[in-house]
Amino acid sequence: MNFNEKGLKQHIASGEFLPVYLVSGTEGYLKQHYCSMLAKKAVPKDFENFNFHRLDGDDTSADEIAQCVEALPMMSERTCVLVHDYDLDSSDDADKIIELLQDLPPYCVLIFWMDTKVFLGKKKSAKEILKNIDNAGARIELNKRSANDLYALLVSGAKKRGSTLSVSNAQHLVSLAGTDMSTLINELEKICSYAGNEITKDDIDLLAVKTVEASVFKMVDALLEKSMDKAFINLDALLCQKTEPVLINGALISAYVDMYRAKVTSDTGRSLSDLKGIFPSQYKSDYRLKNAAVRSKRLSKDQIYKCLEFLNDADIKLKSTSEDKRVIFEYLMVKLAAAEESV
Repeated sequence: MNFNEKGLKQHIASGEFLPVYLVSGTEGYLKQHYCSMLAKKAVPKDFENFNFHRLDGDDTSADEIAQCVEALPMMSERTCVLVHDYDLDSSDDADKIIELLQDLPPYCVLIFWMDTKVFLGKKKSAKEILKNIDNAGARIELNKRSANDLYALLVSGAKKRGSTLSVSNAQHLVSLAGTDMSTLINELEKICSYAGNEITKDDIDLLAVKTVEASVFKMVDALLEKSMDKAFINLDALLCQKTEPVLINGALISAYVDMYRAKVTSDTGRSLSDLKGIFPSQYKSDYRLKNAAVRSKRLSKDQIYKCLEFLNDADIKLKSTSEDKRVIFEYLMVKLAAAEESV
């Protein structure tokens, strides 16, 4: 059996539990949220000390998992065993896990929570584990939400907290803080507490923690405007946060690659939707592409290509020399700002 998020909500609300669940996917917040919901629903709060067992996969054996699963509930209908990041792919005790899955007691809810580990299920023993999970319980895959879903989440989340957030400002928050749901919800909580009834763009700019990408995009905009002061302010902020110089340069490369792709697409008479179709995993929303298209109008295709050469040279220096990293960036930023004269 497989559940999507909607089906899982309905299943938890029903109060009817399966013997085993495998929770995986790319969205860490949702995985943690629903594992917690399953565990709390399975075991009443007052009886957690007796009937809820959380095991760390890196320090847990199949025998320990089996011991917890087979332990009888105390003063409660059922027990719950939550196993965090157990390596089901390469477990030396795969046979024991398979044996356990084939004879799960009716009073226990066993949850395998794949948090940072990915269960590929390609080995013979891993395939057998999957087969037995499917026979006895359910697999749940919780992946990152689309950009539109994130905007809707933020708008509704603000409303629940007594604030109003427009879709455009929700987009702005995502552009600054990134797409990680845990980060976005924390930022929304903070901004709602500060802003009160209506959340403005200024509130978001003042309070939201900015990702490396967001700060780098501001650097690129400043360089295109030849506003060196603004560019260096953003660079200094990243360096003060002890952001790895290679990561900063990598984000710069990504921004200029986006510009180059947008420029080529425009020059060949194609649309941004064509570009999105070629790179679906990189451009899940139009927001990033639209910004790249606007930026690309400031430079020719050859000038953007030259900028990428400058960035490549800087990348090599950052990785292979002991030269002062800020000095490398100073030379780089001057070259990028003067790109119009470089071709």
